[in-house]
Amino acid sequence: MRGVDVDVRRRVKELSVELVQSVEIARANPGKGGLLLLDEPTAVLAPSRIEALFEQLRAMAATEVTILIVLHKLSEVRNIADTVTVLREGRLVLGPTPVASNTDAEVGAHIVGEDLADSSPRSRRRVVSSDDERAIAASDIDAEAVAGDSPLHDLSLDVARGEIVGVAGVEGNGQRTLVETLVGLRLPMSGAIRFLGVDCTTKSVEDRRAIGIRSVPFDRNAEGTAAELPLWQNLLGWEAQRFRRWDRLPFLSAAAMRRRATERLQHFQVAYADIDQPVASLSGGNTQRLILARELPDARALVVAQPTRGLDISGIAGVWQALVELAASGVPILVVSSDLDELLEHSDRLAVIRGGTIVASHPRPFHRSAIGYDMVGAVGP
Repeated sequence: MRGVDVDVRRRVKELSVELVQSVEIARANPGKGGLLLLDEPTAVLAPSRIEALFEQLRAMAATEVTILIVLHKLSEVRNIADTVTVLREGRLVLGPTPVASNTDAEVGAHIVGEDLADSSPRSRRRVVSSDDERAIAASDIDAEAVAGDSPLHDLSLDVARGEIVGVAGVEGNGQRTLVETLVGLRLPMSGAIRFLGVDCTTKSVEDRRAIGIRSVPFDRNAEGTAAELPLWQNLLGWEAQRFRRWDRLPFLSAAAMRRRATERLQHFQVAYADIDQPVASLSGGNTQRLILARELPDARALVVAQPTRGLDISGIAGVWQALVELAASGVPILVVSSDLDELLEHSDRLAVIRGGTIVASHPRPFHRSAIGYDMVGAVGP
């Protein structure tokens, strides 16, 4: 297949996400003088694969194909686009204008409707951590790998109360295995995991939730929600027993659950039409807010994976504002993200994972080059 390095005899279900996407784009190529529309094509890609996608698009543009691409990261817009257009709440608020004629702050202000200067939640927070209390602690963890990921070996990390610790690394170096091991989806072969002073090494997901461990998964659609169930069931499924009509009978008050769900959704500013609509009808940003509305209110410790992947600037700001406020209340938060920029902006400390183990821990002020060397195993200058 021209422009895509793949054996055409293979089944699509056997291909990686990035190869499937490349095949889809090659199939959609309208040819010279045509128009190609792409909606968030980078959302499912690792950073290392995004440039390969952009090279494919540049090659198409060179054949006089016009490409209209929806992106949520300004760095990606600057990398691929000639002009930028901004829509907010269905209205055109900027453009199309040459990318070079606007700064990131100017474009960002159009996106969120306000000046972005000095708006970082990180600058408004004081860490309330205690050096002698490690609220999340994983010691010498060995764990079998999730498919496509690295196994964990001798991995150790900790998070204090009120601290946001970011985990940075090239994707596939054990991040998913780490998260699933911490939240109880898989048990370690050796080592110990403690949350809030309680040994959770062999506890189930349900047992960990009972002591206040909450999590935001990698994939909000496949792992974080039941797409066809209504909003209120997705939001309060774990808490259903709180809404029993009578202690000795297994009857729940659906009306009470709907009322509580409505309050939560309003508090987390989830945009929806009806409390009974399926989660599948929500946008990505609103689905993420629904997950936060489910996980954050009773959290005593939080493990978050890819919190802002695929979200626009407004959605990203809302997610981080919620996480920062939670940390300010004393909750320890571990954030695994492939977006190094957001980790550098919001983390109090940054751990680097490579080959299934934590190879370095960086306090503020961060030095991007040193972190980058640790991520790839290079020797610094």
